[in-house]
Amino acid sequence: MNGVEVEGHHHLWRQRFPNGKPEQVTSGPTEEDGVAVAPDGRSLITSIGLQESAIWIRDQRGDRPLSSEGQVAPLRLLSESTNYMAEPSVRFSSDGRCLFYLMHRNSPSSAPELWRTILTSGKSEIIMRGLFIVDYDISNDEREAVFSTRISGKPSQLWLAQLDGSSSPKLIASAGETTRRFGPDGRVLFQFTDGKANFIGQMRKDGSDRAKVVPYSITDLHTISPDRRWITANVHSGTIAVPTGEGAPRWICNGSCPVAWAPDGKFLYVGLVPSSKASSGKTVVIPVPANVVLGTGKMLTDFESLRRFAIE
Repeated sequence: MNGVEVEGHHHLWRQRFPNGKPEQVTSGPTEEDGVAVAPDGRSLITSIGLQESAIWIRDQRGDRPLSSEGQVAPLRLLSESTNYMAEPSVRFSSDGRCLFYLMHRNSPSSAPELWRTILTSGKSEIIMRGLFIVDYDISNDEREAVFSTRISGKPSQLWLAQLDGSSSPKLIASAGETTRRFGPDGRVLFQFTDGKANFIGQMRKDGSDRAKVVPYSITDLHTISPDRRWITANVHSGTIAVPTGEGAPRWICNGSCPVAWAPDGKFLYVGLVPSSKASSGKTVVIPVPANVVLGTGKMLTDFESLRRFAIE
């Protein structure tokens, strides 16, 4: 008997020794953590709780919550090491006017819906429902969304949707493509595998004209710059920024480090120390000069210099 986390939900499972089939004991919206078995084996003691998640924002008005109608869901990015790798689903629009995020309204096991909150008014609205969204991206003009879904037993799929609801979402790829982003010139960028390695691919919005962005392989694909000209990826030796057009990649850090751009593209955020129960973590904020991405050298700077300038 033990507590097990499966797809982000923590419940109690049991298994007969030595080779019995695992069986789920508890289920539902509550989660269980820790277990003790009574001496007679007829009852269990465990802690039961209900997880809540909300969005908070800090601006000139102070700290305040923006979501309260459900549980904000993380992105469920596919990973080589685990079935899922959770990352925040909250994203600013390109003009910083509103936030997009995924949210469960009924229970953590329900399909997450795509929501939008306008920061000036605090008004929130659902803009997409009905599909189990794993990851998504919003176009700079906020007219379209490209998102990936995953159905049990089937390869992941990529879809394109109009945010005004003028037409139904369209399936544009269904061969296991993941981690999609809007690229430059009306194209869609995505991660795919040839069975041996992962690569960055691109295609038109109707799924045609597929091609590799760069010939070398990657480990995982991540964020894209606001101008859609650079996309970050993990390779075996570190984290790099890959040009979506011509040019050489730029080194960001050794190993895997989280990277994000400010909505206006003026700053690059690089995580140096992950957050934990004992620490809020450390992030370095790097100004990006106009018309220059990631500096002029092959590497931003040495890792220890970044660490000295890190902020809480």
